Amino acid sequence: MVTAMNLNDLIVASYSPAETEAVQNYRISGAARDALGDAGRAILAEFLPVPGACALMSAVYAQEIKSRIDEPGHVVVGTLDADGVRVFGQTELEKGPAPCLRSDLDWDGHMWVMVGNQVADISLLRTAKSTGGHPALKQLVAREFRACAGLAIWSIDDALDAWLHYAPNYVLTIVEIDGLANGGRATLPRA
Repeated sequence: MVTAMNLNDLIVASYSPAETEAVQNYRISGAARDALGDAGRAILAEFLPVPGACALMSAVYAQEIKSRIDEPGHVVVGTLDADGVRVFGQTELEKGPAPCLRSDLDWDGHMWVMVGNQVADISLLRTAKSTGGHPALKQLVAREFRACAGLAIWSIDDALDAWLHYAPNYVLTIVEIDGLANGGRATLPRA
């Protein structure tokens, strides 16, 4: 589960105590939630499905969200379990400053966007529906989402109720988000 204290500590480490306070006090509005959906649909329409592209897609998505709303949003790196089975995150992210600015071909974790207590996961459903998707994730997605769904936006509690467990290990800095987003816009195949 994404625990508030753990996520708060990670936000302090990558940003500041003031940023963490803003997140703690934030309650998502209907308009902001709609903007998450609109931004997600725009990105999903712009790029072709590529399984396992969570880092690039999440960074591009975070930039698109920021262009639409001024809310406390962050790209989070961590592990993901589906129905109690580890799907992403067998190996840890490299330690040190700005780990997401270095290539780490051994890392097999997951990235997603958090806005307040909302998990906004742009790559989850594409990866689950791919031929190489993990069986536990495929099963959970088939059970919890409509076949045509392309974007997962839900509260931390709702994700956990569906047996999807996001556990944060790191929060990307603006420099890391921009670097990954630039790489994504340059390399992801366009629709």
